[in-house]
Amino acid sequence: MPHRNHLGKETLRLEVMRENVSASGFRWRSPTWWADRTNWSLTVPLFALDARGRMTHLAPQFDEYLLPVDFIDGVPQRANAPILVPIEHQAYGALKLGLRDYLGKNGFPGAIIGLSGGIDSALVLAIAADALGPDRVRTVMMPSQFTRTFSWLDARAMATKLGVALRTRFRSSPRSTPS
Repeated sequence: MPHRNHLGKETLRLEVMRENVSASGFRWRSPTWWADRTNWSLTVPLFALDARGRMTHLAPQFDEYLLPVDFIDGVPQRANAPILVPIEHQAYGALKLGLRDYLGKNGFPGAIIGLSGGIDSALVLAIAADALGPDRVRTVMMPSQFTRTFSWLDARAMATKLGVALRTRFRSSPRSTPS
C-alpha cells in the first residue's frame, strides 16, 4: 500500500527541514504535494520556517487552506503559534478528504451505507456525513430474525443523530423490531 506510512511523520519531516534551514540560514516555505495513486490524495502540511528553523506558520492538514505568509526583509513574520494535530485527527481528516475526493472525481452524487448497528458501520457513516454532508448520505439497514433489537436501535440512533436518512428493509420476520 503506497500511503500507509505517511501519517505521523510531520515531526520527522519538520526536523529534517529544520536541520537544513539552520545549516544554510535560508528560510523555507513548503509546497503542498499530491500523490495521485488510485485517485487518493495525500498532502504534506504547508508550513514556513524562519532562518533559525523555527516554524512560523502551519496550515491544517487534509483541508483546503490558503496559508498567507508575510515577509519583511526576507524574514517570515510569525503568525499564531502553529500546533501539530494528533495522529487520530490526521487519520480522520485523511479519510474524509479521500472519500470526498474519490466520490467527486468519479462523479458519484453521494454515498449509500449499509448499517449493522456496529462500530464499523457507525464509523463509516460518521466519516461520510462529515465529508459529504448528511444530505448526500443515505443509509440502509436490513435486519433479519437474527438481528438483535439493540443493533437496530443503535443504527437508527446514529442515523438520526447525524441527520441522515435511514431506510429499513426486512429480509424476513425480525425477532423484535421497535416501531
